[in-house]
Amino acid sequence: MTQDKKELRIQIQFENEDDFYKKYFFSISGLLGNLTDTEREIIAEICALKNKLEVVPISQEEKEELLFTSKFRKKICDSLNISSYNFNNYLKRLVEKKVIIYKEKQYFLAPNLFFPIVNLNQVTFTIDFKRYDKDNTRNQNSSNQ
Repeated sequence: MTQDKKELRIQIQFENEDDFYKKYFFSISGLLGNLTDTEREIIAEICALKNKLEVVPISQEEKEELLFTSKFRKKICDSLNISSYNFNNYLKRLVEKKVIIYKEKQYFLAPNLFFPIVNLNQVTFTIDFKRYDKDNTRNQNSSNQ
């Protein structure tokens, strides 16, 4: 029995790390609870800032804490031209959508959403679509449909 593997590859050009995270979250928005444009921009900005912190020799926990300090929040608000009031409302929505985690009075980026970018030329997205029958078994004729 051979299993067909259907693969769809989409190549997207990125100007820089900030642009990468914006396009990345645009691509996976539906998987994250249909993020709004502003929610995507906020999470992309947080990831871009976290990416810049990757070279700083501090623990990951300290990096997470820095991301949500008033200084970094202001930086995000200024960059996106939104008020801190609106930012806090968006932050609550991102917590509801489990993109941001709020635990013990501290915000954290959901760990499965961020990965550091060292070299944009080495970044590839692969989306793997598999077709299953109603009984949840692999459809062997999926390549013919």
